[in-house]
Amino acid sequence: AGADTGTLNRWALDITRCAGGDCDSMPETLEGSNETLQVIPDEDATGVTSDITIDGAGTIATLRVTVNITHPFIADLVIGLAKDGGDELELLREEYVDGTMLVRTFTVDGLNGEAAAGTYTLRVADIAGGDEGTVNSWSVEILTE
Repeated sequence: AGADTGTLNRWALDITRCAGGDCDSMPETLEGSNETLQVIPDEDATGVTSDITIDGAGTIATLRVTVNITHPFIADLVIGLAKDGGDELELLREEYVDGTMLVRTFTVDGLNGEAAAGTYTLRVADIAGGDEGTVNSWSVEILTE
């Protein structure tokens, strides 16, 4: 009781990180980028598109898109993302941003659960007249499950 003592000889702790309950697979990060400069045409709702192809297994748990865009008035822009020619998900629409540079990472929830592999298409349109800009680069980061 009160006067008993003992010695702990050994103990262990195993931590297993499982992806979606499947302990045989680990989450993987898939990445791609496109650094081809593209002019955003002035007052053109079609805009400009740019593709990134992602190869790899797994389904999307988290999708992040980072853009680097120069434009005299960022509020003229509409930015969207589509995968494999599917419906476009709007990332930004006519949002005032101080300055002429937009470097931002968007978390995209609309594709969670889909296969990660595929072609991702960024569309940037200038929907007001008076100036044009440039898509300097963009990238995709996918954490799979």
